[in-house]
Amino acid sequence: MKKYVFSTALLISAFSSIAQMKQGRVLYERQVKMQGRLLLQGAPENPEVAKILSQPRIDRFELLFGNNQSIWQKADDEMPPEELPSSGPIRISFMGGTDDITFVDINSGKRTDQVEVGGKKFIVEEDIKQLNWKISDETKNILGHPCRKATAETIGKRPRTQMINGEIKKEEVTDTTYSTAWFATDIPVFAGPMYPKQLPGLILELDLNNGRTLYKAIELTEKTEVAKIKVPQKGKKVTIQELQKERDALMQQMQQNFKGGNITIRGGS
Repeated sequence: MKKYVFSTALLISAFSSIAQMKQGRVLYERQVKMQGRLLLQGAPENPEVAKILSQPRIDRFELLFGNNQSIWQKADDEMPPEELPSSGPIRISFMGGTDDITFVDINSGKRTDQVEVGGKKFIVEEDIKQLNWKISDETKNILGHPCRKATAETIGKRPRTQMINGEIKKEEVTDTTYSTAWFATDIPVFAGPMYPKQLPGLILELDLNNGRTLYKAIELTEKTEVAKIKVPQKGKKVTIQELQKERDALMQQMQQNFKGGNITIRGGS
């Protein structure tokens, strides 16, 4: 299959003579496969828990875009976090980060995230990182819109924190993410889940690491409340490093909760 690194200028030029959607709302369904197995010291086997962990987590999010800005947030009809059946004194619940909000300003090239950690909200602003995308000649139709396939590979380091037998283990691991995006060629908006200001078309489907996390657009409309597309304000402004310290503190608290028979699992992106 023929592939090539895309030229933003060329593709935008190809779209410029056609009247396309400039604002709208997309409803996405996110499926996340739970990774690995949950091992709790002293906890009996629970087939019902194992069955739920083997199934993908499903959440719904909405993307509002207009005026070269966008906001990503949970959908109004989003279900509350799922709680697994208890096993003796052990109770497990999921926290999938569905309350997080991402605002993007394409003109400035910045994103602002409102993130919740341990019941507290934080605001983080950073520059948008551009990936090296390759666009193939493969196409398909999504919600009535012609889409092209683009792929990217990201290699980096990330901290990993695990709870093993009630003890927190920290390490830095090499993290490679394989991304496959399908963007609408008739909607020249630099928006979509996870990767704003990346491709010259609205991303309607995004696959991370061969289905580990999958975003699929299930509804698309030109009607949107542009006034809702604004920078989130709820939370303390922190740096990425400060936010990581808050997450580390939460893991310490989880370790204490584990000793009492409670543990929380956070889902993927």
